[in-house]
Amino acid sequence: MHLQSKILRVLQNKVFEPLGSSESMKVDTRIIAATNRDLEKMVEDGKFREDLYYRLKVVNIKIPPLRDRNDDIPLLCKHIIEKYNNEFNKEVKGIDKEVKRFFMTYEWPGNIRELENVLQHAIIFSNNDIITKVDLPDDIENGQDVILPSDESLEALEIHHIKRILSQTGHNVSKTARILKIDRKTLYNKMKKYDLQ
Repeated sequence: MHLQSKILRVLQNKVFEPLGSSESMKVDTRIIAATNRDLEKMVEDGKFREDLYYRLKVVNIKIPPLRDRNDDIPLLCKHIIEKYNNEFNKEVKGIDKEVKRFFMTYEWPGNIRELENVLQHAIIFSNNDIITKVDLPDDIENGQDVILPSDESLEALEIHHIKRILSQTGHNVSKTARILKIDRKTLYNKMKKYDLQ
């Protein structure tokens, strides 16, 4: 809280005292802040200053977790592979189909940092120019029980996905519908259509 008041003073007055100095300096800055915490809740609980919260909340950009934007995964993989190819003097060209399917269905609790760590590990240990499942860290392989249907039709993938989310929520239809971002009626219709009662 002490540091929050200091930051607020700099933002409001555009003045600060450098460490070890008694003279104030003017500053013209733009602040970009990022957090994975619920700041509104922290304000309610008295753990984050309300005035600082509203001072920082000028343009608010919510970035959904990686599991909710898996279309970004192939581009992120390409970028991360290029980055670590240069760093480790490797020539990995990409990931194979099985790894791509696995990445697209994995929940990514650690978001992009986890994806980057997994790819970094794979690049270090891979002896090929394409990353396969064997190159992935053991904990991510063993910690995920997603087995995609061999029939890769959209319908088969949708059935698999609905079953997985239903299982995760203990067959709570309301919760499942919220996660899938559809209304309950649509989910009931799909469950009926695919005989998932």
